[in-house]
Amino acid sequence: MRTKNLNGGITLKYENTDYYNQYSHVKYGVHFDKINAKLMELEEKEEIVDFLLEVMPPRSKSIYAKQLMDKIHDFVYGDNIPFYQKKDVRQDKSEKELLEKQLKAKINYYIDYIKEEQSNSVTSGVEKRNEILTRKRNEKELELLAPAIETLQSFIDDESLIKEQSNKSFDNMVEIIKKYEPELYAKYIDKINDLKEQRFLSDFNNVKLIIDNLKNGIFDIVNYYSITKMSFSEIMNFANKNMTLSNEESRLLKTFFVENKNDELMDDKKKKEILNGYVEFDSEKDENRKPILGTGRVVSREEKKFVMDYLEKNSTLTFKTYKITLRRYIDSEITLMSEGKIQNKVKRK
Repeated sequence: MRTKNLNGGITLKYENTDYYNQYSHVKYGVHFDKINAKLMELEEKEEIVDFLLEVMPPRSKSIYAKQLMDKIHDFVYGDNIPFYQKKDVRQDKSEKELLEKQLKAKINYYIDYIKEEQSNSVTSGVEKRNEILTRKRNEKELELLAPAIETLQSFIDDESLIKEQSNKSFDNMVEIIKKYEPELYAKYIDKINDLKEQRFLSDFNNVKLIIDNLKNGIFDIVNYYSITKMSFSEIMNFANKNMTLSNEESRLLKTFFVENKNDELMDDKKKKEILNGYVEFDSEKDENRKPILGTGRVVSREEKKFVMDYLEKNSTLTFKTYKITLRRYIDSEITLMSEGKIQNKVKRK
């Protein structure tokens, strides 16, 4: 006796296993009619499915099921129905149509079973792959846990110590700490909140300082960038959201931003052009008020380079900041020192 487990925990028992082996060569396309003949005798769904599982090839099940389905019409209307079964199929068309419909329904039981089997197989495969990926990811995270702890603890102690970390690398470490070290993650969140508060106070004071300088009338784009790196739109958004500006204060800010909105950062190409170019200040004028070359103060390449280096390190190098700072140097309001540093000599009035 042979048993077979089907979906739903149903177990079928067959005493004559050899009977089913006679259909084993269906893959050669010679036993479809025998299978359809046998299907005429079977009624129970589980019985039908188990029979077809026994006789159909284990691979390419869907293809062979379709071939079996395609053979039904020829089987019903041809001369392939065994003699002992022909008495159950009368010659009228309605009987044949009914038989064809019944056989197709029986084969559909098998097709539905195949689809469910394949779906379960795919789901199982996906779950297994996900399980493997998760395990590998966890192993990688545990390898990074120690350096992540060290990095975040350093950040909590002094945020400037991790400036060389890329944003993506640091964010990955934060996620690892969040998953495996909740107490350290809580300290990190406290640190972030403290920094946000400090940033807010710093921005508030910087915007207030900018407005006060604009009121005093002694303020240009060099002064602006020496106070903050915030863009014009960031300043306006912050002020409108967090401060109560008078009409005059709002007007001063907007006017300043409009006057400087077309100023651009100086790229390497423009820097090279300026360094290699000829610059002369305060030249004498001819009768047409045009400068006479060689009669003014010529700016050396070294002097131009010092001004650029200073602005890049301590402010922002734009066309306007460069021209203003260079003019101040020529007017002896500032002096160039080593390493691109600038020292004020005379305050602007």
